[in-house]
Amino acid sequence: MEKKPLQLDVNELRKMGLSGTCFWVIEYDLPSLIRDQHAKDPEEKYQKGYTKEDAENIQKIRNKLLYQLKFNRNIGAIRNLLSSWFINEDALEEAKKLCEEIRSELESNGLHGFVNKVRILPILTNEEGLETFEDRKAEFLLDFCMEAQKQVEKGLKIGSLYEPTLWRCDKTYEIVNALKEQLRSHKRYNEIVDTVEVLNDSIQQYKNIKEEQKIAEMKKNGAKI
Repeated sequence: MEKKPLQLDVNELRKMGLSGTCFWVIEYDLPSLIRDQHAKDPEEKYQKGYTKEDAENIQKIRNKLLYQLKFNRNIGAIRNLLSSWFINEDALEEAKKLCEEIRSELESNGLHGFVNKVRILPILTNEEGLETFEDRKAEFLLDFCMEAQKQVEKGLKIGSLYEPTLWRCDKTYEIVNALKEQLRSHKRYNEIVDTVEVLNDSIQQYKNIKEEQKIAEMKKNGAKI
């Protein structure tokens, strides 16, 4: 089976009469292969033609792709729709490497029908469409920050936070702090700046508390500080 191109050519689209500002998106269609979670018969539990191993593999591959899109700073993706993420043109090469890796994993796991479901597409839009995309970017960055903020606030309340969770909150701050500059002229820019700084303050507050607790424990055990 001949593979379809990973990345569509924006110049070819313009030859077809489409024009305007170009956005790049990574789009993927990697659905769950579980038909009925509670079914005992494998033929009823999984989508026709697929096995438990197939379902586990596509879930693992989808999670890997989502994790990279969300936390790989070199790609700096911003969610557009559920399975569609904006990327800047200067991140195209990094994004292509990721998508090729995902496609190869699908291929090697026998999930051939999904290989061409992972693609990089150009979206050509007018000024009105551009404003809509910018609005989505702003909303995503704010939601991304608030998701992490809730985790840190929970950690402050109960006094502990899993290290991987704290790491993800740190990465969220780094990524949003960098990506916010794409929206410097947007009406919600100041809101994003304030939100990301609140997140950073909360993270530092949590780290300071844990550091003080660590020092107190060391002193209690007779260690010299």
